[in-house]
Amino acid sequence: MNILVAYISKTGTTREIAERIARVFETQGHEVATAILSESGDIGSFDMIVLGSPINGMRFLPEFLSFIAKHAQDLARKRVALFAVSYLHGYGRKMWSRLIERETAKAAASVGTQIMEIFAGRLASKPTGGMAFMFGTPGNPLLDRRDWQSIEAWAHKLSK
Repeated sequence: MNILVAYISKTGTTREIAERIARVFETQGHEVATAILSESGDIGSFDMIVLGSPINGMRFLPEFLSFIAKHAQDLARKRVALFAVSYLHGYGRKMWSRLIERETAKAAASVGTQIMEIFAGRLASKPTGGMAFMFGTPGNPLLDRRDWQSIEAWAHKLSK
């Protein structure tokens, strides 16, 4: 299978997850291209496309949504999987997780797929007291919540 793993990343977290997913595909014998969304070129030649973006402010980045809209016709004819990266999902207040889940499901539906996942992300520094209170995170949070085993398991499942 010829697979494109395309992503947008602000801090490198989503890029690192996309690269790990691509490595799993490669170990399964697939041809894989990994690219920043804006540099992904012609997506028509790929059998499967995996798209990733961080969630900021409970929303995907505008560039991610623009990419989906621009390539809607090509994506509708492909096997597409989508992943979101959110530090808060499953960690803060449940209302934030529900918003993230709705945003992810909405984006997946817009490309005609039900193959989606939300991965935990990381923070560069400890959130301020006000942020921790607003989002409901612990007082001494883990800064890197990525679960590499879950990420690799999802990629293995996709590669079959």
